[in-house]
Amino acid sequence: MTKARELSCAFCGKTRAERPKMVAGPLSGICDACLRLCNDIIGPTPSEQVAKLMTLLSTPPSVAHAAALTHAEALLRELRGLGF
Repeated sequence: MTKARELSCAFCGKTRAERPKMVAGPLSGICDACLRLCNDIIGPTPSEQVAKLMTLLSTPPSVAHAAALTHAEALLRELRGLGF
């Protein structure tokens, strides 16, 4: 009987011992840190974020989501400051 290969991240090479949170397929895996990085890369573009924020900001405010609107307005100011 052969010894099973230790699962490691196909992107960074770290083992399950180094990165306990790993999504594994039949032949390879990806650790949580690399998965977050991939999500950042393929996530929404700033223009998509601005569109979502504009939709949120056009919704009449209520007490329930006033804090969310304040946060959204701050993000929108930051994105506009970056030229979006």
